Amino acid sequence: MKTFAATQPLVRGLTLLEASAGTGKTYSITDLVVRLVTEQNVAMREILVVTFTRAATAELKERIRLRLAEAVSVLEGAQPRAGDVVLSRLPSEAHAARSRGENWLRRLRDAQDSFDECLISTIHGFCQRMLQQNAFESSADFGLELVEDSSDLVEELVDDWLSSQLYPEDPDRFDFLVSRCGWNRESLLDLAQLALRDPDMEVVPAPEDRDEAGWLPLLASFAQGWRSDWCHSLPQAIEDAHLAGFFAKGGQRTYRLRKATAEAATVTAWLDDGPTLLGSPEPPNIEYWSPAGLQRAQADPDEALHHPALDALAALTRYTSELAACWRSGFVGWARGEFDRRNQARRTQSFQDLMRLLAKNLQGPTVMRAALVDAIGGRFKAALIDEFQDTDDLQWTIFFNLFGGGAHWLYLIGDPKQAIYGFRGANVHVYLAAKRSAGERVFTMDRNYRSDQRYVEAMNHLMDRPGFFGEEDIDYVRVDAETRTPADRLRFGQTPSDLETAPLQLRFFDLRLLDRTAVVSDGDEPLPKGAVYDALPGVVAEDVVRLLRSTARIFDPSHAASDPEGFRPLGPGDIAILVRTRMQSRDVHAALGAVGVPAVRSGADNVFASEEARELQLWLAALAAPGRDGPARAAATTRLFGRDASQLLALDADEPQAVKDWDVWLARLALWRELLAKRGFLTALRAAM
Repeated sequence: MKTFAATQPLVRGLTLLEASAGTGKTYSITDLVVRLVTEQNVAMREILVVTFTRAATAELKERIRLRLAEAVSVLEGAQPRAGDVVLSRLPSEAHAARSRGENWLRRLRDAQDSFDECLISTIHGFCQRMLQQNAFESSADFGLELVEDSSDLVEELVDDWLSSQLYPEDPDRFDFLVSRCGWNRESLLDLAQLALRDPDMEVVPAPEDRDEAGWLPLLASFAQGWRSDWCHSLPQAIEDAHLAGFFAKGGQRTYRLRKATAEAATVTAWLDDGPTLLGSPEPPNIEYWSPAGLQRAQADPDEALHHPALDALAALTRYTSELAACWRSGFVGWARGEFDRRNQARRTQSFQDLMRLLAKNLQGPTVMRAALVDAIGGRFKAALIDEFQDTDDLQWTIFFNLFGGGAHWLYLIGDPKQAIYGFRGANVHVYLAAKRSAGERVFTMDRNYRSDQRYVEAMNHLMDRPGFFGEEDIDYVRVDAETRTPADRLRFGQTPSDLETAPLQLRFFDLRLLDRTAVVSDGDEPLPKGAVYDALPGVVAEDVVRLLRSTARIFDPSHAASDPEGFRPLGPGDIAILVRTRMQSRDVHAALGAVGVPAVRSGADNVFASEEARELQLWLAALAAPGRDGPARAAATTRLFGRDASQLLALDADEPQAVKDWDVWLARLALWRELLAKRGFLTALRAAM
């Protein structure tokens, strides 16, 4: 892939700039704005910059403002920073442009003066503004209230569906809907949010593809075959496969004639009981006969054990799953229609509605589409789309129809690897379609400005191999680190071990080697997920303690006075731990606390469910209960105030120092209680802290 150069010619049309985190993508956006203003005389009101969050919008706005100020300063005589190729060549190019009658300094000053005319916005904000400013061309109804968060309405829809469709049902159907279809509040909320995030996404299967009657012929066919021959021939086929070495070591104990005969007897009993689709759609031991269960026991996963009874049982199970999927599809269709209906009744609309309306009009009748493209596309000359990997089909439809015709400078900037995981509704297929549209105008950035060289080399070694990301058109691009002093910002002592200093480490461990964990595996079988998760927080905490106790020192220029090279000892605040779930975050935080490492959790948890909130509640309870010993003791032994059980025991023993300390504590509680009453919570808390 071609490397993007900050000084390469500005070419109208679609340009895709894809690169990893830390390679200067945002910096490139600010450079592009400076060059569009100076070289192409594009006014700030003719530039659109789009990103995906309000926080990113605010940061990007400030970065562009500062970059324009830097450019002005350089043209006024200041020296650019070392290595700044764009601003370093700015004076000479501005001088050459003066012979053509162009005043680049004036253009930059005008850009500063009119900076607020540049539309730097989220995609939602852009759509809202364009529809408002072009209401006639878009036929938008602006008597509607814009609701930024529709989660309350989604919860209302799910609750209404459950109360009307689920609770009146008989017990068998209720159990099927809950256990098989996933009709519970949590799963339906997830499904509704997914469906409403992209209301035009196709839903498969269609609700009418399966009905309850279709299961009966499958059952009748299976029952006939089972009673005539299969109940005897299937256990024998299992035994023959065992003798032929079909099963692996673990499966050899499970799939034998005696066990298979016993399991077959339960299938016969199930048929004798008169199974029903909603009550007992499959034998209670279906996992034993399922393709997945057999495959796990096979010596060669690519082989398959063939028997008509297995096929018939799989067909029964598959039909049950397909029927459940059809009923879930029915919920999706209802939720989408009801969401629109209730919004119309309440005269409200969501951001998603705005984007759908704009995209629909840009694909609609020729006259309306042309008017809208002229009105919006004619206003802008350049569009820079940041974090493009997070774009979905609806958003790409808008950008491409407005700016993809070749008359604009359209720059798409993003990291394709992130599109794989669907952050913020991203669609990897949309990204790849945009990449194909860019043709030869696809560039990468191959220098990382955040990480040290050894770490970058380690990542290159791990990931630089064909098909690493599972997408044919998304490859790992090798990068280099920016040359800096020092090259390694984390140093160890004179004779550190490789275990200490390796910049990227993959940890493998056996639970049987951990004293705190009982033996949970008898050899080759995989470890249970629960046992692994129970042990991991402690292992992480041990790693952190080992690192903090090592000879590690970190580069920090602010410590140049105490260390000529600017290094200081590594501290807890220099370490970050990334986890997948909030529960794992909680467990790791607790494990660190148990070994005395201070840590702060960052996430979307309810602040009132935190340990800090619980301790504040105990403190407030003590203030609200003057004269009561229990609340005062509970508050005293929180981490906020630091007393422990030994101090309370000393108090109970009437030791003089403990009694004196306790009197001081009670006096402080009285003072904070008075502050709380007279001046409020924050004043009392500040005094306590």
